[in-house]
Amino acid sequence: FLGERYRDLNHLIWILGGDRKPTGYEETWRAMARGIAEGTCGREDYSQTVMTYHPWGGASSADWFHEEPWLTFHMIQSGHHADSRPWEKIAEGYALSPPKPILNGEPAYEQIPNNLKNDSKLDEYYVRKFAYTSLFAGACGHTYGANELWQMWKPENDPVSPVLKGPLLGADTLWSDALQYPGAKQMRHVRALMESRPFFSRIPAPEMVADADRDRVHATRDSEGSYAFAYTVSGALFTLDLRALSGETIRSAWYDPRTGEFTPFEEFRKTAERTFTPPSDGPQDDWVLVLDDAAKEYPLPGVRE
Repeated sequence: FLGERYRDLNHLIWILGGDRKPTGYEETWRAMARGIAEGTCGREDYSQTVMTYHPWGGASSADWFHEEPWLTFHMIQSGHHADSRPWEKIAEGYALSPPKPILNGEPAYEQIPNNLKNDSKLDEYYVRKFAYTSLFAGACGHTYGANELWQMWKPENDPVSPVLKGPLLGADTLWSDALQYPGAKQMRHVRALMESRPFFSRIPAPEMVADADRDRVHATRDSEGSYAFAYTVSGALFTLDLRALSGETIRSAWYDPRTGEFTPFEEFRKTAERTFTPPSDGPQDDWVLVLDDAAKEYPLPGVRE
């Protein structure tokens, strides 16, 4: 029924799963995928549909359905925890064969209580952190969510949480006002940065980061070495291995994920390793280092040609 109803729409992404663990119900989801395909094109042909599976927190659709013919791309839910490590689950899915794109479909929502408990809330820093670390680990894209937006919260229609004994997950901002959360506005900067360099040749580059820095610095680069990005979650200095970069002269700049602004380019002679010091250093002073083969003459960071 659903496949037939929407068969003429070519912009749909079918998301199965409903934020649940499928163990014991795998055949139900396979039957649903089959029914959607049959309704869409009259036969079990998944070339006409784009489908994925929304797992529960900390999991990936790859945990159950990697080789399913109906699953076009994988989705993880990294969850609503300040100490979430989405890059690990993204890297696992990225490395699987046959290859399928992978997306963080539910990272930490802006202003949701940490670990869904009312002690503290996750602000725009965590929105940025999980976006950049997911993308640099190999995600094909990213999603954004906010606590009051997913529930369309307003005071006069307030479901009471049986756990928190108050507004559901501590919601306190009218949903239409939550549209203006700073993290929502900052997501445009990560997109602008990614699209200012060749996108489809980009690969994860954990090998560029010194072992001691790998939990707080995350790198991605062009497969031919024409550019690289390194994201630091804390603003502390870090060391990169530059041998994968092409060219003998490297241009560098710092990109501010809060504003999309960047420092002037500096050039240096490529060496095997180099230590970099971000413009500021603090618990939430995250920055992106942009490194280009100077001969490529790429545009300014975040500026598309």
